[in-house]
Amino acid sequence: MLKRKDRFFLIIYSTNPALLLILFIALYGLMMILYQHLLWDNEMYFDQFSDQLSYDRIVKLIERKERFKWLGFALFLSLYCLKFVAVSACLMAGFFAWNEEINFADVLMITILAESIFLIRLLFKIFWFLFINTDYNLNDLQNFQPFSLLNLTDANSIDLWWRYPLSTINLFEVFFIFIVAFLLRDFLAGSLRKSLSITFSSNGVGLVVWAIVMTFLMIMSS
Repeated sequence: MLKRKDRFFLIIYSTNPALLLILFIALYGLMMILYQHLLWDNEMYFDQFSDQLSYDRIVKLIERKERFKWLGFALFLSLYCLKFVAVSACLMAGFFAWNEEINFADVLMITILAESIFLIRLLFKIFWFLFINTDYNLNDLQNFQPFSLLNLTDANSIDLWWRYPLSTINLFEVFFIFIVAFLLRDFLAGSLRKSLSITFSSNGVGLVVWAIVMTFLMIMSS
């Protein structure tokens, strides 16, 4: 008879990765809508840009944001899907380098499960601004990255291309790596040490590439 833990993982690994991906993106999308609805206010744009732009320019900025809001939302979720594939590909490359075998579907499944830690990060941000730092502005929302190196600096005083890399180095990324390693160990005869080695070496490269891509997109959109 299978143990409870074994039955749980058997159900998880037998689930269609595409279905799990759709469920994750839908849940993340709903949380992003909640985040926008609860925390973002057009008045913040007037507070932020009143010294730099005229009233009419700020109104046009808000109108443009509203006009392209769903396009930006769809682009963000598409990039998230791309991130899943990129991380899974890096892990597959790590397995290949260590002469180990694993199916891409299993790696993708594990990546999606581990990404759930970032849902907690988004929930933490919502909680933080709703109940702790209630007197916030646009810069606070954009630059607040819980438990990251960016939060140990004055984000407004550093160059834009440094912000995303510094925000990427955070406890949630560390938890992500350990969750991936923990789930992958079942494909490596239970060896957590080898699983950590593969995850750190492969995901580290992928994280650097992802940070470069996101930094480039942030600079282009600024």
